[in-house]
Amino acid sequence: MVDDRDAQPGTLRTTRTVPFPRGQGFRLRDDIIAAATAELERTDSEETIAMRALARRVGVAPPSVFIHFPGWTAVIDAVVAEQLAVLLDQIETAADRAGTNPVGPLYAMCSAYTGYALAHPARYRVLVGRRFAAD
Repeated sequence: MVDDRDAQPGTLRTTRTVPFPRGQGFRLRDDIIAAATAELERTDSEETIAMRALARRVGVAPPSVFIHFPGWTAVIDAVVAEQLAVLLDQIETAADRAGTNPVGPLYAMCSAYTGYALAHPARYRVLVGRRFAAD
């Protein structure tokens, strides 16, 4: 059996036999979000993501998923929130690297935005097509 407590947060596991140490439940939450994001990429649709499949993918029992997320909508909202943070970080980084010319940062920000959309079409579709309440 695998003891993967030292694995990096957000990495996908296939088995879980040892629980995370007390106070590190956020790591399972991160794994669930990573699994949902991977499923979104694989299937190209948020509707195909099932809670039981996420639990199986991260190697836990389905009730463990419900400790962190009350339901499917909350998982998708967490994926959207995470991807929005990624997109905003990419836009800010591009603007910071563009220099002081007023057109440069604007062009860089637009390029980063469209680059994200082209690189991750399923994530982008969910990001811009979903209404959610950010934390």
